[in-house]
Amino acid sequence: MRRLIHNVNRRGFIGGAMAAGAWLSGVLPTFAAEDGDWVAAFRKLGFDPFAADSATFVVIGDPHVPWADKVGDKTIGDGSRHLAGRIAEWNAMTPRPKAVLSMGDQISTVTTCMGDRQSECDPECRAQAEADLRLFRSYFDKLEIPFYHTIGNHDAFPGEVNARFYAANYPGWKPYERFEIGGATFINLCGGHDGAIEPVQRAWLKDEAKTIPYDHPLYLMAHYPNVGVGRVDGYDIGVAIRETFSGRTGETWLLAGHNHEDAFARYHLPGGGSFCVVTHERELFGYWIYGLKGGSLAARVMVPFDRMTGIVRGSVRKGPVAVDAVDCGLLPLPFEHEGEKLLWRHMVGSPGDAELRIAAPLMGDAGSYFFYVGQVVYRLPLALAKGARRLGIYGRMCGHRKTREPEGLSLSSDGEKWQKIPDPWKDSKNTCYSIPIPQVLCGGKSLYVMIDGWGFDCDSSLAGFALMA
Repeated sequence: MRRLIHNVNRRGFIGGAMAAGAWLSGVLPTFAAEDGDWVAAFRKLGFDPFAADSATFVVIGDPHVPWADKVGDKTIGDGSRHLAGRIAEWNAMTPRPKAVLSMGDQISTVTTCMGDRQSECDPECRAQAEADLRLFRSYFDKLEIPFYHTIGNHDAFPGEVNARFYAANYPGWKPYERFEIGGATFINLCGGHDGAIEPVQRAWLKDEAKTIPYDHPLYLMAHYPNVGVGRVDGYDIGVAIRETFSGRTGETWLLAGHNHEDAFARYHLPGGGSFCVVTHERELFGYWIYGLKGGSLAARVMVPFDRMTGIVRGSVRKGPVAVDAVDCGLLPLPFEHEGEKLLWRHMVGSPGDAELRIAAPLMGDAGSYFFYVGQVVYRLPLALAKGARRLGIYGRMCGHRKTREPEGLSLSSDGEKWQKIPDPWKDSKNTCYSIPIPQVLCGGKSLYVMIDGWGFDCDSSLAGFALMA
């Protein structure tokens, strides 16, 4: 997602955006208050945090506690120690925010990279993660405001349900829950390591949705903002939202982190409503204060960390700015609207995966997708997809990180004689690559698919296959 941020010099424009509401207007009035006077910053945007129908809450991006504070090449301590002062600052706010929300990756060491399946079995790695969680808790145990924290990929092991390790080391934390702030409903989702919403949580979410009026403001929390468009990390969050909230007419938001950037995107839901995603920069560079008016998002203030760390990202600008939503169109499901008739579909890690998976690297298996794609071989049941002429591959093939040489793709009817497909990644439709199946392979019982990737020398991902007419 790219972001569109422009300076606002006309109070009329800000007032118009406030009147329409950020969700309806597609413009999020924002003020970067480098002097720390967040109340004055809100009032310059026309929002009064003291008003009877107003409420505020704080959002931080990925904290990654601890991180090394360096001067040159010398480490001088834990850079996250500034959190002690920040938490004292939040406790002293008047009016006091209703909650502090953290967008995941509280630490960095439950898993060190996407699909890391070694840390769970390594006693030293587990001990380090436990120590880092204790450090994180030592800061936030002093917070006097309700604290809700969602799970990031560095907070959970691949395939782990409800982040059991994190929960065991953070007493009282709930993997997913519903709460209310200022006339709005909030739902903290647990996407675990890969963003997958497991079946029990999915059923809980659907039950909760039945009790939320369609026109009632709703804010979802999750680590991943990508919701299956162009990237696969976190795609299942978008699937769960489509399945559960497509009929909504009221404002629906997803607050997220992961990408380490500030961005604002709008998607359309099949029922006609809109769904907005706001991504947040790392906690290191600042925090956000959101203002609700009657439950609707009216404005927000950014408080950079320049006073604490001397670091301010270039995207953080002084004074009022208007952040425009990037219109991303319909929030799609994998392999939806590809232009061909979908005959069969399979997602990595879903039921039956063991019968179809012939070979895959252990490292990089995030659970519902592969990251750092190496050699992957799947056997697809061509006999169940009569008339299939095209192969769909849901993922993102980036090529070798240095040479840019693309991943190889070969197809076979028996898993022994392989036909290399030239330039396989040229035709990308919506959310997948669409590849013609050679005529000689179309009438077989099975279609074997082999992707030859670069492992840790690439940032490629793979989440599913389809057979299409």
